[in-house]
Amino acid sequence: MIGVGTFLQDQIIYTVHFLDEDRIVGCREEEVIAGDAPWAPSRFEAREKVIAGRSFSLRGEVVAEKGCIGEVIRVIRDMPEGVHYHVNFPGYMLCIPETSLEPLPKPVNRRKLTEADEEEPAA
Repeated sequence: MIGVGTFLQDQIIYTVHFLDEDRIVGCREEEVIAGDAPWAPSRFEAREKVIAGRSFSLRGEVVAEKGCIGEVIRVIRDMPEGVHYHVNFPGYMLCIPETSLEPLPKPVNRRKLTEADEEEPAA
């Protein structure tokens, strides 16, 4: 790390120099780990949208239904049970194991209609 600053007044940004690549990159606080910390690969990163793979409850009350969309706030790589995430579901911040989350489906690429497409009669 060679510097620190802020972005939008509330996000800490570190300037990191990757010596092997001779590349300087700005990284948010949640994207930086200690150089000697073990690396645990994860399926998701901070700020990614995810889908609840099952329903989650607190004190017997379901607070996030299966299929509900949430946002990863922090990746927790040092849990004994494996990678977990702090996920913001509407109204609740939950600590969720990686195995209980699914990625959002890929967006559908739409092609532009040509004049020939517009002239074809509907069947």
